[in-house]
Amino acid sequence: MRDDVRVLGGRDPRRLWDGDILGLECFNPGTEAREKLDVRLLTADDVADAEALHRRARASLTDPTTLRLDTAAFFRDHLGERGCIIGVFQQRRMIAYGVLGFPDRRDDDWGRDVRLPDDEVERLAYLDGASVDAGWRGCGLQRALALIRLELARARGRRHALSTVAPKNFYSWRNLMMVGLRIKGMAVKYGLGWRFILHARIGAQVDALEGPSGVARLDDYALQRRLLQAGYWGHACVETASGARAVAFARPAVLDPRSGKSQAGG
Repeated sequence: MRDDVRVLGGRDPRRLWDGDILGLECFNPGTEAREKLDVRLLTADDVADAEALHRRARASLTDPTTLRLDTAAFFRDHLGERGCIIGVFQQRRMIAYGVLGFPDRRDDDWGRDVRLPDDEVERLAYLDGASVDAGWRGCGLQRALALIRLELARARGRRHALSTVAPKNFYSWRNLMMVGLRIKGMAVKYGLGWRFILHARIGAQVDALEGPSGVARLDDYALQRRLLQAGYWGHACVETASGARAVAFARPAVLDPRSGKSQAGG
């Protein structure tokens, strides 16, 4: 399959914390053949390449407000105690990266956007941005990077994964939904307009959903907000009868983000 990314040798992604290099097998759109790629944690020497890849991705957008502009300082800030950046390389050329952040009480606001308890802040992990080279898009790398980051976060004792994505950036939030995140909040961010706030409990079963459901077009922010305020979660990218992309919402069957139990105690 074109978007079937496989880990080679059965290596545990958490070994990246020890400086290991992870091998991935991925479809190469250029050669139309599967190719081995290397995955490792970035160092300060890689910051310029990561920033350049990010800027190319942003320049390709018709609407630049869809993607936050990240600077070299942002990438440097995610090396070390504050998180890490996972890079994917084709023969030493960076073709994708994913940022993992570990916020503290001083700089967390995404958790509050989805009403997580204050005592859970130190257990949060941010999936804080990812870019894939244009020639490698559609091959599953963004989804693979999300899964790797979830494993790394779990190894560090983090219990909640959060991410922000522009509603019109449906490829990104759809990929996050495919690894278990759900749209649980909405807020204006970065001075760029509305962002979905996606959340998942790391290492737990995907939050169960129950009917009835609702559907909101990507540009209908008012309806999206009303559904979220009414207790619905966004869980899928769908098409309306007219062929427009939309978000499907449903009520959660599991409501407690810490215990995983329903209000009824199930």
